[in-house]
Amino acid sequence: MKVIGIFGGTFDPVHNGHLQMAVEAKQSLSLDEVRLIPCHQPPHRDMPTLTSLQRLHLLSLAIREYEGLVVDDRELQQDQTSYTIKTLHLLREEFGDQASLVLMMGADAFSGLDTWYQWQSLRELAHIVVMSRPDSPLPTNETLLSWMQEPDERNIVHDQPAGGFVLLQQSLLPISSTQVRAELKKGRGSQQIPESVARYIKEQRLYTGK
Repeated sequence: MKVIGIFGGTFDPVHNGHLQMAVEAKQSLSLDEVRLIPCHQPPHRDMPTLTSLQRLHLLSLAIREYEGLVVDDRELQQDQTSYTIKTLHLLREEFGDQASLVLMMGADAFSGLDTWYQWQSLRELAHIVVMSRPDSPLPTNETLLSWMQEPDERNIVHDQPAGGFVLLQQSLLPISSTQVRAELKKGRGSQQIPESVARYIKEQRLYTGK
């Protein structure tokens, strides 16, 4: 059974925290690959600062040195709001019913999962893996809280195609794209993004407005 991690986001820009989450989850769960899927039109936030193609290019630069990380542009090919449930259906069509799909997200995203489109159906199509720190926020939704009380059975991602819930405690880097953008807007070289990404941003004068 192929086990595929799915990590979505605006990646505006991709930073070292994103890469750490993807690499640690791949190693902890023995995933065959992790697909990083940049969002085209996010439903819960303003449009990203960079265009979809710019964010895609930065993501491609960032993962070059990481074996098993793959950039997936399927949401960019859909000229519409990006909904995770629809992306999972597309992945199921491509990889079939027997592949294990592992939807990865940070604790902040998970705490608001009950606002996502058709969120109750996500576990019908994939496992959900939440990557958190000890101080991460807890959801208020009772269903999401009950998921967190489920037994820790990480092997479930290798035993069945979907339906599991795994909580991974990680030593995540305290980095946010908002903070990175603020630094870049001031013309500062950020140490929180890969060198290749920082170089391209500087060359193209992205985020500075100049």
